[in-house]
Amino acid sequence: MKPIHFTLAIAVISGTARAATLFVSEGAAPNSTTGTSLSLPSGADTDWGYWHRQDSTGVSSFGATNTSNEGDRGFSVSTIGGGNVRGPGNLVTGAPFSYFDFTNGTSTGSATATRPSGVFNTQLGSGGVTAGAGLQLSLTGINTQSLIHIWTLGFQATGSFEVFLNGSSTPAFSQSVTSTSVTNGKQAYLFTLDFTPDSATDVLNIRYVMTAQTDVNAHVGFQAISISPIPEPASLALLALGTGVLGFRRRRNWNK
Repeated sequence: MKPIHFTLAIAVISGTARAATLFVSEGAAPNSTTGTSLSLPSGADTDWGYWHRQDSTGVSSFGATNTSNEGDRGFSVSTIGGGNVRGPGNLVTGAPFSYFDFTNGTSTGSATATRPSGVFNTQLGSGGVTAGAGLQLSLTGINTQSLIHIWTLGFQATGSFEVFLNGSSTPAFSQSVTSTSVTNGKQAYLFTLDFTPDSATDVLNIRYVMTAQTDVNAHVGFQAISISPIPEPASLALLALGTGVLGFRRRRNWNK
């Protein structure tokens, strides 16, 4: 199926003559019962983090288990619809199968085929089904055009993934995702954001909430995130192509 393009007009931010731009693509991420992995980025100002909540105990917030040595951004999450942040009760059965490797993490040496268990809301799962509950991840300090990858998880649920800019109540991007049956029950889904900020103070609020379910243990949540600055020559070329255009553009890519 060919990609479908949407354009949303926006107001000029803070009275300037520029506006932030956001392009989003999405699709199913690799699921595997083996160590087939995805390499997390390294290099100047690159950042990543993954969540490995090792039990189902809920906490008020939960920072990433491991993070990049290069970047300095925090990746703690908060809840939507009440509840606390939690992880699965079993790290083997039911864990999502997105594997990651890295050479620049906070743990000693390097890691290969690391499988995070992910995090979600205590209002979801273990019979605590509450449609409308989920998680929010807030990002700031992005001062140049960057690629942001966000790996999500879903179990017997439909979730709404939304991106908001600078406290707006209208999402710049919104996509519904229904998890399908995969080995051990969870589906990994990847969202890729190509984001050019208006300034480093721009705030992206990324929300993932459950809207429907087919099981009392249904839930949606986050696995990992990475932020990679796009080299300046590429940024200039893209800006030249888009001269005179202000707005957010949403791209749905079904060819993944």
